[in-house]
Amino acid sequence: NTAISDAGGGSPRAGDVVTLYNNAANWSQTRVRTTGGSWALLAAFFGGDVLVDGTVVADKLAADSVIANKIAAGAIGAIHLQAGSILASKLTIADFTNLIPGSEMTEAAAWTIPTNFTLNANAAGSPFNSPGRIQWTYTSGAGWIGAVISQRFPVEAGASYLFHVQTFAEAGITYQLPVRIYWYNAAGEALTTPNNYTSVSMGIGTGFATKQQVIVPPTDAKFGEVRVWGSRDNSNGNASFGGLYLRRMASGELIVDGAVVASKIAAGAVSADKIQAGSILASKLAISDFSNIVPDGEMADPAAWTLPTGWSRNPGATSFGFESPNSLMFTDD
Repeated sequence: NTAISDAGGGSPRAGDVVTLYNNAANWSQTRVRTTGGSWALLAAFFGGDVLVDGTVVADKLAADSVIANKIAAGAIGAIHLQAGSILASKLTIADFTNLIPGSEMTEAAAWTIPTNFTLNANAAGSPFNSPGRIQWTYTSGAGWIGAVISQRFPVEAGASYLFHVQTFAEAGITYQLPVRIYWYNAAGEALTTPNNYTSVSMGIGTGFATKQQVIVPPTDAKFGEVRVWGSRDNSNGNASFGGLYLRRMASGELIVDGAVVASKIAAGAVSADKIQAGSILASKLAISDFSNIVPDGEMADPAAWTLPTGWSRNPGATSFGFESPNSLMFTDD
């Protein structure tokens, strides 16, 4: 600063560059004024405000030097990606089949969390499928306390969904975490009773538990939201939940034509009422002989036949290649 002042300059500003030198000692050093108000070696520091917008090209960036938090949300679209340039090993894939937003429980902003509930984004060592969990801190009293509320998600009325939740408490604790899914119409209005919610059957538990239940949204339901309470009447300590998902169950329109092969069908799984009339051709059948109208076509009963002189029944005719187990034989005298 003194050198600039002695040279008749004003106060230094970010980006100013000075070179200090000593001819007698054959020494010189160039420094740049930083935005923090200090002087740094030019070779070691180059402030972003010294760069003209758009002048840094990709060739000047070190490999792997741009990390995710330096990229603006939505800045990279499909047109910016070279075909075949993204490898599976470079991707972290979320579960796109799970309809519940924030189901990984790593972001508190994805949930409405009331007093006595806390989101733990890192549930390492816990038995949950999700990386995080939400814990209820038990307080004595009566009734339900809460609720934790998810963001809303789209559903289709009448379709079948599989709901899954995991709960946990330390040894010696009894707990109950009631769960409901509330329904809303296309305008975002709550449906009226009795269709305003579906209860998930959550019993009184101990330790770790997993609950699954098929959920069918009622007529006019377009959106749903999950709500979880703590039941003080049926609990005596802290409990937590995680591993939430709601997935649409596979139905016929979700299966590509011809994708299900015979090896995927369980024995006895196809009953007569599932077979379309006229859809099975004779060429596809291996048929036993249920239509033989000749009495005793197997020739097992001598009384079923009138045998003239020279004819007799021959048991064990398969040795001759007959399809029947027995045969009739004529003996020429």
